[in-house]
Amino acid sequence: MKRYTKTGLALLLTLGLSPLVNAQELRIATWNIQYLNAEDRPERLSDVRNVINAIDADVIALQEIDDRAALEAVFDVNEWQLVIDDDSGYRQDLALAVRYPHRVVGSLEAQDDDFLFSFEDNTWFPNRRDILHVEIQTPGHDAYINVLVAHLKSRVGGRASNDYRRAGAAMRLVEAIRTRFVDQPVVLLGDFNDNPDDRALNILETGDINATIRIENEPGSFMQNLTEPLLLTGHVTSSINSMKIDPVSGALIARDMRSRTRNYDKRDTNAHTGNILFDQILTTPTMTRHYIDDSITVFAGPENIGASDHLPVYADFALAKSNPATLRIAELLPNPYGTDAGRERITLSNSSDIAVVIDDWKLVDRAGATLLVSGSVDAQSELEVAIPSNGYFSVLPLNNTGDTVWLVDASGDVVDKVSYSKNDVSEGSPVDFR
Repeated sequence: MKRYTKTGLALLLTLGLSPLVNAQELRIATWNIQYLNAEDRPERLSDVRNVINAIDADVIALQEIDDRAALEAVFDVNEWQLVIDDDSGYRQDLALAVRYPHRVVGSLEAQDDDFLFSFEDNTWFPNRRDILHVEIQTPGHDAYINVLVAHLKSRVGGRASNDYRRAGAAMRLVEAIRTRFVDQPVVLLGDFNDNPDDRALNILETGDINATIRIENEPGSFMQNLTEPLLLTGHVTSSINSMKIDPVSGALIARDMRSRTRNYDKRDTNAHTGNILFDQILTTPTMTRHYIDDSITVFAGPENIGASDHLPVYADFALAKSNPATLRIAELLPNPYGTDAGRERITLSNSSDIAVVIDDWKLVDRAGATLLVSGSVDAQSELEVAIPSNGYFSVLPLNNTGDTVWLVDASGDVVDKVSYSKNDVSEGSPVDFR
C-alpha cells in the first residue's frame, strides 16, 4: 500500500483529491471525556463539541459517559451513530461514536452480548467497565472492523495495590482476541491507566501473560501499540489541568520528557507518577497493515481546555476497497519527438478480469491541470489516452523536468499516482511504471 507524507497529503487536499489509492480513509480516535453529562455547563459542552470537530475522526471510542443523552448533547445524531449501554445506571459508561457513511453493524443500544466478559466479574473490569465490542463497516470495504473500547482499572488506591487488576484484564483480553478474532482486524483503544511500558500493555503487545514492566520500543508481535513511539517524544494525555499552555498558539504543552522514566522508577510503589500517556491505540496484525505510518497523534489544541482531563488520541488507516478491477497508470510520454503539444500521451492498464468504465474519471498533474477521460478499459488490456492541446500547449502538460500524475475516479478517490524525475525522461521514449 502506498503511504503519503504530510506534505503529500496537503498537496492532494489542495487539489481536492482523496489521498488514498484504492482505499477508504478511516480516522479512529479515543477520548476519556471525564464524566460527560447532558446537564454539564453549556460552555463545557461547547468545548467538547469543538474538540470533536477539530480531531475530525470517523470513529471515536469514549470513556466516562453518563448516558445516551450526554452523547446526544455533543454529537449530532444526523451525522453519528452512537453506541452505549443506556440502562447501566453507571456514570463511567463506555461508548462508541461512528460517523456516516461508516456504519455500525448491529444495534446502537449495547446489550450484554456486546461486551466481552461477564459483568459479574468486578475484579478485572470494575463497575461495568467491561470491554465494549462494536463491529463497523466502511463504504466499499467488505471486511468488518472489530473495535474494542477499554477503560482499565484506575490507579486510585495505589498503583502497586491494583497493578494486578490491569494485568489480569490484559491477560483476559489476550485470550479473547486470540480465540474470538482469529486473523481479523481488531482495534483496541481507550484509557488503560498504564503507559505503554507497563505490564498490562506489554502483555497485550506480546501476548505473553508473563510479560513484565519494561522500557522498550519494539513493535508488538501480538498487537502493535501505535501509541508507543510517542513515548520517545514525551507525549502525555492525562491530567491536562497541570499542563502548561503555549503562549503563542494557546495549545497545551502535552509533553513531559521525564514521564516515562518517572513511571518506571516508581514501579511497584503507590507513589503518584504525574502526567502520563494513558490513552492508547493497539491493533492486531491484520489491522496494523492498514495503518498510515506516523499518523498517530495526541491532539493538544486549545479546544481541549475546559473539555476534559484527558487528551484525545487518533490514528489514520487506509482500507482497501472491494472493487475487483485494478486500473493503473502504465506509461507516460512526456517528451515525444517534435512538438510536445498534442503528442503527449498516458497509457492506462487494466490487470483485472473485468472491464472498467472510466466515464467522468480524470487525470490530474502536480499543478492541478485536469484532463477528463471517458469510455472503458477492457479486461487484461491497455488504453492509450492522447493528451490534446489548446493550440499551443497540452491541456495536461507532462513536464520534461519531472511531474506527478494522479488517476481519479468519478467519486473523487485517487485510484493511482505516479511520479517521475527529469532523469527518467528521454526524447521519444515513454516512462514505464509497469
